[in-house]
Amino acid sequence: MAYDWVTGARRDPDGRLLAFNLTDNQVRDPDTFNECALWIDTALHRLPPVRFERPGGVHQPWRVRDAEGRVDVTFEPTVRNEQHIGPRSALADYYGPFGWCSGTIVDNDGAPVSVDACFGMGEQSSSASRSVDRPSSVSRSPRRAGPLSGIAQRTISATSAK
Repeated sequence: MAYDWVTGARRDPDGRLLAFNLTDNQVRDPDTFNECALWIDTALHRLPPVRFERPGGVHQPWRVRDAEGRVDVTFEPTVRNEQHIGPRSALADYYGPFGWCSGTIVDNDGAPVSVDACFGMGEQSSSASRSVDRPSSVSRSPRRAGPLSGIAQRTISATSAK
C-alpha cells in the first residue's frame, strides 16, 4: 500500500480556524471517494483528488495540486521523521516530516483561501505488496518459548478456528 498525505491548520487574522487534509491514496474512484477537504471554522469544503510532486525528494519542498486548479499547496519539511521497516526497507518506507505550508485552496464558493503559514505534517508511505504465507496452526515447541509466545499462539489458534 502506498499513499501521500499533507495536512495543516492555523487561525486566520479574523480568528477562524483554517485546516485542510490532502491525500492521494489507493481508492478506486478518487473523484467520488477521497479524503481531501478544507475546513473554515465548522464549514467543510470537499476538494477534488490531488497529486503530489517531490522533485527534490521527501526532504525538499512538496507540491500538491489538483486537475481543476482548486488546490495549489507547497509543503516545506523542516523536521524529519522517518521509519524504514524490514531488511533494506523491504516491508515499508515511511516519511512523516513536519513543516510549513503555503499556497491557495479554493473553497466550494469559489473563494481562494490562503494556507500560508499553516503548520502541518506530510506523509509518504510505501510498502511491498506481497503475500505472506501463514501457518494454519502454531507449533508449541519449546524453541518458540518467550514471554508472548503463549498469548500469540492462543490468539492465532482462536482466529484460525473461526
